[in-house]
Amino acid sequence: MRFEWFVAQRYLRSPYRPAVLRLVTLFSMVGVAAGVTTLVIALSMNTGFRETLQDRLLGVTAHISLTRPGSSGIRNYEDMAAKLSGATGVRSVTPAVYQTVLLSFAGQARGVVTKGIDPERERKSDEALQRLSAGSLDFSPDADGIDALLVGKQLAEEWKVSPGDYVTLTSPQGRLTPFGLMPRTRRFRVSGVFDSGFYDYDENWCFMTLAAAQGLSGAGDLVNVLEFRLNQPERAGKIAEQVKQAAGQGFATTTWMEENRALFRALRLEKLVTAIFIGLITFVAGLNILVVLSMTVTDKARDIAILRSMGARREQIRTIFLWQGTGNQYRRDRHPHRAGHRLRVFVRGGELPFDSPRSASVCRALRAFSPERARRSVDYDRSAGDLRGGDDFAGASRSSTPAGGNSAV
Repeated sequence: MRFEWFVAQRYLRSPYRPAVLRLVTLFSMVGVAAGVTTLVIALSMNTGFRETLQDRLLGVTAHISLTRPGSSGIRNYEDMAAKLSGATGVRSVTPAVYQTVLLSFAGQARGVVTKGIDPERERKSDEALQRLSAGSLDFSPDADGIDALLVGKQLAEEWKVSPGDYVTLTSPQGRLTPFGLMPRTRRFRVSGVFDSGFYDYDENWCFMTLAAAQGLSGAGDLVNVLEFRLNQPERAGKIAEQVKQAAGQGFATTTWMEENRALFRALRLEKLVTAIFIGLITFVAGLNILVVLSMTVTDKARDIAILRSMGARREQIRTIFLWQGTGNQYRRDRHPHRAGHRLRVFVRGGELPFDSPRSASVCRALRAFSPERARRSVDYDRSAGDLRGGDDFAGASRSSTPAGGNSAV
């Protein structure tokens, strides 16, 4: 053992410290512990929220959209979809027709976005069609030949629309008649209500068959977008370039990251601001460590003089106090970081590892707050890193603490 580390350990474990020094050390420990715990929990919540939002977004939107700007649409969409579906990393290619129409029901009217789809293809890739809160995924016409329509949950709740009701859609793409240009109007039967998990989609989106959307727009056998789903959505940028080259001139591609750039930029900014502000709190609390070290040097002036008289160099004495400060910081940061991790796992409903009597007391507090979650605890083996199931928190604490020893604070 090195001389500097040996002396630093003696200072760290010495019970003969002034009361003021012990008090300042306690305050610095509490401040840094609170800051580190809060930082871990806040960053974990931000990351979890971003991942959940991204997963839901990728479940209801296309990873890559292929369009043809400056034209009426894509004509040979079936052949092109079959050609591009063989690209590397592409899971599925589905045609779609998007248009903004006026929806009318029971004397109310508002603008919505309709999406014409092939139900057999779309239900395999679009999670919105897999989560229905009412009705069924049946796009077949009724006895009068009226096509079916799928509306969002928020729209259905606001307008009291239920499966079986009839609504009217009016397209701005009009048709020329002897009386002038007249808008296209068609009636639709509400067959179901979807719940995508996104307020904007549930409020403003509707689904119909591809043929019904083409008939409402009056554009013929055309689609305005080919939607690609990928095996790895994070590679959308590279695959989009390949798809654009394979499609030829006149086509353009957009990725899900480009379409939602503002949203994810706001989430990154929120995470950065949270880390900066809570980090500043931790930094201010950490300044107390400098106070503790300064007071320690003043208190140990006689010890320093003795060490110097015994031949200790300035570098060795400086190293002793550096080791002491590092040891204090490690003890302040280790446990709050683990506590923050435990609370994060508890909030997400997972299993909680407990490895000390103090952790058992935390478990008892959590049990009073949420018995079901606290019951799902495990004993953590620090030497092997294995998780062994355990229901007895006190037994788990005793098994993880050495006989006659105390848990570190």
